[in-house]
Amino acid sequence: MRRGGSRAAVGNPAASADIRVTEILQAIFANLNHVILVIDGHSRTVVQANDAVERVFGYRPEEVIGTTTESLHIDTEHFTEFATRGNPVLDREETFIVEYPMRRRDGSHFPAEIRVSAVELPGTGLSGVVAIIQDLSEQKRNEELQRTSRQKLGLVLEKVPSILWTTDLHRHFTSFQGRDAAELLPEASAIERLTPHDIFQHSRRADSDAGTLPRCIHGAIEGQSCSCIATAGGRTYTIRVDPLREPGGTISGTIGVAHDVTERERLLNEKREREKELQCLNRLSQLTIEHGVQSDRLYEEVVNGVADGFQYPKATHCRLILPSNEYRSAHFRETVNAHVRELSVHGNAYGRLEVYIDTQLFEETAPPFLREEETLLDVIVERIGAAIEQRIDNEALLESSRKFTAVFESALDAIALIDDDRRYIDLNSAALELTGLSSEEARGRSISEIMHEADPDSFNTRWQQFKERGWSTGEFRLVRSDGQIRTVEFYAVANVLPGVHLSVNRDITDRKQYEQQLEAAVAERESLIREIHHRVKNNLQLVSSMLSLQMQTLDRTDRRVLDTARARVNALALAYEQLVRSDRVAPAELNSYLGRLTASLSELNERVSIDLDATSVTVDIDRAIPIALIVNELVTNSMEHGFPENRSGSVRITVGAVGDEEIVLTVADNGCGLPPRENAGDRTGLGLQLVRSFAEQLGGSMSINSDGGVRVELRVPR
Repeated sequence: MRRGGSRAAVGNPAASADIRVTEILQAIFANLNHVILVIDGHSRTVVQANDAVERVFGYRPEEVIGTTTESLHIDTEHFTEFATRGNPVLDREETFIVEYPMRRRDGSHFPAEIRVSAVELPGTGLSGVVAIIQDLSEQKRNEELQRTSRQKLGLVLEKVPSILWTTDLHRHFTSFQGRDAAELLPEASAIERLTPHDIFQHSRRADSDAGTLPRCIHGAIEGQSCSCIATAGGRTYTIRVDPLREPGGTISGTIGVAHDVTERERLLNEKREREKELQCLNRLSQLTIEHGVQSDRLYEEVVNGVADGFQYPKATHCRLILPSNEYRSAHFRETVNAHVRELSVHGNAYGRLEVYIDTQLFEETAPPFLREEETLLDVIVERIGAAIEQRIDNEALLESSRKFTAVFESALDAIALIDDDRRYIDLNSAALELTGLSSEEARGRSISEIMHEADPDSFNTRWQQFKERGWSTGEFRLVRSDGQIRTVEFYAVANVLPGVHLSVNRDITDRKQYEQQLEAAVAERESLIREIHHRVKNNLQLVSSMLSLQMQTLDRTDRRVLDTARARVNALALAYEQLVRSDRVAPAELNSYLGRLTASLSELNERVSIDLDATSVTVDIDRAIPIALIVNELVTNSMEHGFPENRSGSVRITVGAVGDEEIVLTVADNGCGLPPRENAGDRTGLGLQLVRSFAEQLGGSMSINSDGGVRVELRVPR
């Protein structure tokens, strides 16, 4: 039909032109990005749809044509509501534009702009509408991104110390944002009436290449970017100004960013002052190393170099006052504007450092000292004090070193300094003489190298104990360079200096030999004494045997007298037998001695038992024999006279020590007691006389009690 129409138009130029226009309109209709729907006003069905409906909604045009637009709406209610709003278009041939959510084939929603206009359908005489639907998804996303960007930019400008502004071509602000914006704007001033020159002032530190802020703004209007430094509200800002261009590239004004660099400028100033201070201190340190603190030139360099660390070197003067001299900087002038620091050495006042500012060099009041300059003075005074202290300490150390060297070299004992590896660091003359080594041979040599081959193992153990305990003493044998073996007594102290140990040694070889000779002599003497004791014991036993033989020829009365004498001889023989049996010549174990004695005395009277309760008490033989004779006399008297008419009973002997000062001996029986005459004090019997004599010989005291038997207590010093 379309092709037939074309043939009918052949030869008709007007008809051909209409057909051409129609084809062009159809091509535009088909290729528009927006969805175009022609809707019948009566049936509400789609009469025509372009290809954009598939791209936007996901439906092919033939799927949409002949149906209502309900499938393009969110739901039936939404479709009905939109149809109601479209009625005035048909009734009054109005056009309306609305943003409305629509639905794609996959069920997703998207924002759309819908333009609805009335139209008469060609060839039908029916009225309808044309709906042009534009997908606003991308536009909305861009708008959201722009909104988010503006919010983020606002937040950034509120947080960072920066100002963002724009101006028109007349240099008036069109915007002024940032954290400090409200503080910088004059009160009751309309922003559009202000220019950057009203807010920012020229800074002395403006870059010479970029020029001032007016030049930068002028350059930006001309299309060039520019930077400068300016101040506002007592703060310092770095400013960059760029051309503000429209989308077509036309310059419509300027855009500027001002960053607050006040803190950075302050730090830079502090850095410059600090560098000057460090240079001054470095110079002071170099002078200390170069000249030594005892040099007058050092102090002269100090007073002349202090000014270089101050803000105004030409106006700064310095004076250093020490006990021995006074040092001044060149062209020194004393003024009222001064700082004084007291100089102390080892906690005592030693001098002072004075710094003055020459007020005549300033038209106005002289500037105050900077905090950094005051700190610099404190450090310089501290350094000078430390240098003087070091000089004094070095002199004291040198004197101490001289004294130590004198003592070290003149000492008669061999003194050695040893490191942690047990190697000799230094030896005095006596130590070199002892080892037979030269100083060069001894230094660095290990101790084990000069020790006797049998000693290193024990020395290793002793060295570990020495390091843990901090000191050690003992003996070792060393082999001299000439092969002689010497015995050395030592006392060592660890870490007299870090990692340095001191050993004081003495050659005791001769003393050891003398001790060995002495020990041999003592052993020989003890052997002789033991031989004498043995012979005395044999002689006493011989006397006892002779008395026993003599007793056989005598009557009973005389025999009793000789038996008593024989018991006394036996007591002496037992003492010497104890000495012979013992490994020691003296002293004697009293409990063992009395045990043997009482065993022999028990044979005198079988009806009387003897009980011995003796603790371990050691006494010299000169005291053991009198004590044994006292026991012998008391026990013999008890057994012969305390139990008449064949009575039975017991004798108890107790021996003990009271501390380290006294021995208590008690002999008690349960016999008939002493006769009335002796109990009353007439104690003239030989036995009691011997007991009293032995007690006096021992320097002791004796008491006798005869209630229910006889009890004798003897107290003698040890």
